[in-house]
Amino acid sequence: MQVNLNSVRVFCVAAKHLNFRLAEEELHRTHGAVAQQVRLLEEQLGVTLFERLPRGLALTTEGKAYYQECRKAIHRIDQVTASLWLPNGQLRLSVPPSLASRWLVSLLPEFSNTYPDIDIQLSATDKLVELAQGEADVAIRIASDTTDQDLCYEFLAPMQLCMVASPDYIIDGDTAKPEVIAQQRLIEDSHPSWQLYFDQYDLPMPKTAMAFNQTTLAIDAAANGMGIALTPKLYVEKELANNRLVVLDELVDSGPYAFYLVYPRNANLNASLRGKFADWLRTQIVEHID
Repeated sequence: MQVNLNSVRVFCVAAKHLNFRLAEEELHRTHGAVAQQVRLLEEQLGVTLFERLPRGLALTTEGKAYYQECRKAIHRIDQVTASLWLPNGQLRLSVPPSLASRWLVSLLPEFSNTYPDIDIQLSATDKLVELAQGEADVAIRIASDTTDQDLCYEFLAPMQLCMVASPDYIIDGDTAKPEVIAQQRLIEDSHPSWQLYFDQYDLPMPKTAMAFNQTTLAIDAAANGMGIALTPKLYVEKELANNRLVVLDELVDSGPYAFYLVYPRNANLNASLRGKFADWLRTQIVEHID
């Protein structure tokens, strides 16, 4: 039996939303077109794929099984198709906003000069993009868990945290002692860096003075004398160079966290293209954290 691939695509979109109207909006179809397409598919297969409810839809047992397999197959087709029409040398890169703004963006002109044939399309987001679903070609991530079977993790560099504060921030005591640090105004971001620090000394996590959802905001707060931030050293190069921040202590052991280049295991992206970017990036990180 052969079914129309377009009908299967329509079914998958309807199954994703469990709503014909939302599927019509995504597919830009006229009213009732999606429901009609799904009905024709059900007649051809001889099974009911959806339970029609007063508000929305529910997949039947057969519909759930069919959706799971069709979704994988269509994604694979889309991947192969994209590998044919995407411009040669285009690399869609996802990175955390702080890494992008505080370090990577300033280096990209150098990369473009070295590899003028590679076009970087950068998206700075804290959202964990679905790499396996083709939302980006590669991502740079601070990660501790590298066990996702759908993804490949290439180690780039240790995270190398450092404790920073404004030169005007007064500390009474030895900053190498965690008991002294615990008494300070601590600035927290969205990463468990302070928890990692105090865990090393089997000390409870003290109450932080303030918290921010992005590392760059925590760094700015520290530079303005509001307390002590714990951040990757890579992020504070400029502040250290212009003496807006000083390093109070460095954590050689950042626990399980490190910088990784992450990409889908079955990616169609040219391995040579990804390798060039990975080698360049690894060199840059090592030069800047040493």
